[in-house]
Amino acid sequence: MLEKLKLKIKEWFLKKFRNNDVIKKMYKFQHITHLKDFIFNIKKYGLLYKENNGMILYGSPKLHGTNASIVFYKDGTHQIQSRNNILNEHKDNMDFYKWMNKERINFIKEKLKNYLEKYPMVVIYGEYAGKSIQQGVAISKMERFFAPFAIRLINRKEDYYIVPENIKIWNEDLRIFDLFKPKHIIQLDNKKFNDMSFVEEINSFVKKYETQDVFSEQFNINGTGEGIVWHYIIDGKAYFFKTKIDEFQTKAQKVNYDKSIEQIKEEKKIVEYCLNEHRLKQGIDYLKENNFDIRIENIKSFIGFIVKDILREEQRFLEDNAISEKTVNKLIGTEAARWYKQHLNKEDL
Repeated sequence: MLEKLKLKIKEWFLKKFRNNDVIKKMYKFQHITHLKDFIFNIKKYGLLYKENNGMILYGSPKLHGTNASIVFYKDGTHQIQSRNNILNEHKDNMDFYKWMNKERINFIKEKLKNYLEKYPMVVIYGEYAGKSIQQGVAISKMERFFAPFAIRLINRKEDYYIVPENIKIWNEDLRIFDLFKPKHIIQLDNKKFNDMSFVEEINSFVKKYETQDVFSEQFNINGTGEGIVWHYIIDGKAYFFKTKIDEFQTKAQKVNYDKSIEQIKEEKKIVEYCLNEHRLKQGIDYLKENNFDIRIENIKSFIGFIVKDILREEQRFLEDNAISEKTVNKLIGTEAARWYKQHLNKEDL
């Protein structure tokens, strides 16, 4: 009975899509993995052998703000989103819905018109950042802005991402600054991959962000950045991974890239390796985005986010150490709860 119901729902969904070419729903950006995940996938799928001439890694500043996007539909309507929610005047995130006014929408839409003529859905993803959105980085001194970094093209048969260097979505009056043109480029071939020398190149670029963010430098603002988002192209489609400065990395993310790590001896050490202040504050950001007050009643939602984030972000580390989801729930959940209780009612959150 349940299988028949599922089949009917699927048939209805496909029929609706065939008739309209448009499904209005939440379109989240893909999960951006880490450098060691990129290395793992290159080895597993032999991507360098598929790309006979190697591949190019394109790097752009990773901005410490909040993920935001706009979905443009072929019927002329649009949808404003945060990382996890469709926004409206009653459900906003850091005032992004309010900030993304008609003038800004029309400016972006005009820049995307060539794509909108060919695709029933076009999504532009970016980082909404600036004063009072995050703290401790150079861009937190800037007036608020939106920085597009990728475009998603969707039709009946295709759903993929691009980072188009041939268009510029940049307007200082509207405070929209795209990240499409890379600041860092690495030519990766089999030799560089096998001897891991490209990792040294990446690390040398990332290290610069510990003293000066490359993005804010364009506006004569001094201070640190978060790191770099890299993308590479396979069959015309963009794929992403990220590299962060030490402050924003967990200990698990800093371990050997080219071989299996030495297993940690005690399970309780996963707290030391997988949990840091930055991740815990991301949990607070998640509550705020979903309109949860920072109160004891919402501690389960906070812990749930932290555990889920670790299971996803530290997957390689957990698998290498044969650490179960049950263990993560127990040890990480306990520490996350302790931290949350200590920080209730603190103004810096």
